[in-house]
Amino acid sequence: VRASAQSLLDGLRSDLAKSTSVALVRACGRLREDLAKARSAGDANWWRRCEALLLAMGASRKLLTKSGGGGFDSAAFVEQLLIPTLQEADYPFLQGRALWCAGRFALYTPPQHLPGLLAATAAALSDQRPVSVRVCAARAVMCYCDHLKAVGQESLLKPHLAQMFHGLSSLAFTQGHEVKCLCMESLCFALPIDPRITAGFEGQLGPLALAMLLKFYSDPVLVDLCLDVFTQLAGNPACRDALRERLLPPMCSILQTYVRQKEEPTADAASDSSAGAAKPDVGPLTAIAIDVLKVLIRGCGDGGCPAELVSSALPLVCQVARCSDDSAVLQNTGECLRALVSVASDLVRQYRDPHSQATGLDLLVACLLKLLDNQAPEAASSEVGMLVCVIFSRLSGDLAPGGQLDLILRACLSKLLATETLTVAQSVILVFSQLCLHHPDHFVSFLSVTPDSRGRPALEQLLKCWLSRQHLFFGAYQLRVTVMALTALLDYCIKTDNPALQTVMLDGDPVDTGQRSTRRAGKQEFKQIPAVLMLASSRCADDGVNDDFCEGLDDEDDDPDVAADPVNRVDLRQHLADFLTRLAQQPFYASFAQHHNPMEKKALRTCLGIQLD
Repeated sequence: VRASAQSLLDGLRSDLAKSTSVALVRACGRLREDLAKARSAGDANWWRRCEALLLAMGASRKLLTKSGGGGFDSAAFVEQLLIPTLQEADYPFLQGRALWCAGRFALYTPPQHLPGLLAATAAALSDQRPVSVRVCAARAVMCYCDHLKAVGQESLLKPHLAQMFHGLSSLAFTQGHEVKCLCMESLCFALPIDPRITAGFEGQLGPLALAMLLKFYSDPVLVDLCLDVFTQLAGNPACRDALRERLLPPMCSILQTYVRQKEEPTADAASDSSAGAAKPDVGPLTAIAIDVLKVLIRGCGDGGCPAELVSSALPLVCQVARCSDDSAVLQNTGECLRALVSVASDLVRQYRDPHSQATGLDLLVACLLKLLDNQAPEAASSEVGMLVCVIFSRLSGDLAPGGQLDLILRACLSKLLATETLTVAQSVILVFSQLCLHHPDHFVSFLSVTPDSRGRPALEQLLKCWLSRQHLFFGAYQLRVTVMALTALLDYCIKTDNPALQTVMLDGDPVDTGQRSTRRAGKQEFKQIPAVLMLASSRCADDGVNDDFCEGLDDEDDDPDVAADPVNRVDLRQHLADFLTRLAQQPFYASFAQHHNPMEKKALRTCLGIQLD
């Protein structure tokens, strides 16, 4: 019944917001009067009605605090109902609900009451308090951290952080799965508030997250929360060294065991049999261990990665990739190596394996070829494009054309022509987009001399794969790079009149035969259009200037490599508008315009004022 009532209230808030807010405010007033009468009459269940009222009001906080809000007076609600209810120590469930509700209304609480409410919340996390109160206090901590930080008032939390850290870690150790997740999530909100105080608790919070990670590695929610805690600690200069010393040995041990189990399974089995006890399979932990290494590496920031971390992680992660066929392990391997190249490219460049004498770049290329191998799981290549782009960006001087650079490009080309998975195709096309954007001459020359599966120059087949999927691509950064690369290639074609591009023909719009198509009809025929003209069509013109396409391109990306790329700061709509406007002013544009379909003409006319009819 309680869940159904909450569901009904959710529906009312969603569909009838204005009338629901008015009704809630009126109901709150009536219930408060009824509660006072019931309590004075000795009704033992008065507190249940009060708890239900607080739950309804707390869940409806956004609706009640909007402009208008049905006449809701948040200050009076806090002062006359919430604060008195917090004193009801004989009713722990009610007291806990009041703590949670107070956290929900943190931004609408009179400033003079906030210090007292924060102190009450921190004290409620004590081991001596009932579990129901402690759990609600943990939820309140999350609310306070989120809301107060958003308005720059996180300093109010600092006097209570130590008590909160201690209470949350203690609660997480002793309670079940849902409470563990709640405590870890609350810690993620609280850890950034004061790095100095946080650093003093690394010795308590680091072991907590590590123990949970190793014990509950099959729980993706709890694993992600533990990784978030590690991310916060690793990004704190005052405790990142201590965290690295704590995490690096066990993570390397897991990876070493995985490699040994993969490379010498028979010897390991015989050793286990003679020892009388089987060693545990570390396979499920391997992908997580690589993720932890990535967190440690990213936490170092540019130029701050110690040589010990690189010399431990680089060869070991590459060994894991060499002997694994697990898609999660391989995908995490690529992301970890990307972090290494991004954060410590100089150390990667200087690294040399003491046994094989392979350089860091040799290890990276070998790992890349494994990720791009057509026999590897498709998911292993879903993020490989960003790894290749970062290698090109940070280690470009070490990749000479005709050597390892072309080896990587051939592997990317082979993967692109073999895959039917959109995410993999987009990831690989991102590599060629970056090459086209920054080195269009090498892009064209490489694809003009490299044969495809039919023995013909691969340029035509790559452009077909690219342009047939461009309208399906997703992700602000990926869209920006691929569209800008197409305009760069078109610009290169016009300026150089390269013969390799003049002979490439691509499929345009379907040919209208005037006959009704049936299932028994033959293969659909398409107009053949020169590639240079196709580049000026919908793939970079219509798609690029429409509002629907550009929507979301200004969203912030928390990927540090994306944020560091100057391309990500380009206003794509303005870039396309300027480019297409200049293009339309050229005398040869008439030959382009005849291939635009009505939709493209409308987009150019509406968005840029280019009249083609």
